[in-house]
Amino acid sequence: MKFDACIIGCGPSGAISAEILASRGFKTAVFEEHPTIGVPNHCAGLISVKGLDRLGIDPAQDFIQNKVLGGRVYSPEGDFIEIKDSKPRAFVIDRTSFDSYLAERAEDKGALLYKNTRVNKLNEHKIETKNASYETGLTIDAEGSGGKLLLASGYNYSPPTFITGFNTEVENVELNPDIVEIWFDEDISGGFFAWVIPVTADRARVGLGTKSEDGLEKLLKFVKRRFANKKYSTIRAGQICTGGPVRRTVYESTMLVGDVAGQVKATTGGGVVIGGLCAKIAGEVASDHLAGKSSLIDYERQWRGEYGFELKTMCSLRTVMNKIDNERFNSVFNIMKKEKIEDRLHHLLETGDMDMQSGVIRKALLDPKILSILVRGLGRMALTELLAFFR
Repeated sequence: MKFDACIIGCGPSGAISAEILASRGFKTAVFEEHPTIGVPNHCAGLISVKGLDRLGIDPAQDFIQNKVLGGRVYSPEGDFIEIKDSKPRAFVIDRTSFDSYLAERAEDKGALLYKNTRVNKLNEHKIETKNASYETGLTIDAEGSGGKLLLASGYNYSPPTFITGFNTEVENVELNPDIVEIWFDEDISGGFFAWVIPVTADRARVGLGTKSEDGLEKLLKFVKRRFANKKYSTIRAGQICTGGPVRRTVYESTMLVGDVAGQVKATTGGGVVIGGLCAKIAGEVASDHLAGKSSLIDYERQWRGEYGFELKTMCSLRTVMNKIDNERFNSVFNIMKKEKIEDRLHHLLETGDMDMQSGVIRKALLDPKILSILVRGLGRMALTELLAFFR
């Protein structure tokens, strides 16, 4: 069988690019290795209000579980600073329902969805599954983190840096349903952070990212610290991209989108919005290419032109954050509490962008009081690396 375009993976990036191609009349197939779209669900499930709008997705859908106004940032010592807006800043979503919704949109436009079908080999203009092979005009690889298919198929591909994330849920707990909690403690999260995301007034999604091999034990330790002996649901593990984009995302007839391309915020590990926006570009360039109007390399130029600086800036901040141990984080935090800079942080929240973070990073570093606190708490060397990126 022959298709104009084959998409590997039916996560958000794969489904978004498939919808665009199918809507323009191209014969499009999507291959998803799992029998149910969105399962297993590894995602923390937090997406910005502005990000959903950028993707052109109506928030009045069943996948919206909650709306949050702000967050509490906890130091290793357990103190916190709360920053809260007057309007919702992010949605808590059910990723299984969200992914299914996007897949249905692609199918409604005419894309053929092959579930429970793993692609075992990818060649230029041909893909192979266990039971069949398919000719294709082009391929969009949205397989997710790791790039195992690319490596198995002999592509010159170097995966981005990943850490491991662990996620579970707890019920019948006390929390603020309007507030996301972010916990910094290297003894718990080891190179990232832990989170508590309110799903309802008494139910929360709890997780962490870590470089450590004992991540599961660290999650259980954190759940006990935050919620005492409350029971937790099934624990799911997945990879979190923190290393930024890969060197190359276009081959002869293949484009990479989403996590496999490293199109993920290194600061938080979130990839739905930027990955989805890059998938839109991929779908549009692919459509133009099939119509004889453009080259696939235009995808590389366009997505890097639009989002490359944002991703690199977030990588720079992640590099600095990875160097902050508990002692220095407590130092910065205590100075912030003493200097009472909540109003400045609130202003940054109100005017900042959860997805395109270079602007708010720049504003923070240009604020004399915040900069003074960071220098006193972290030292000049840690900041020099980040400041140099804006020169």
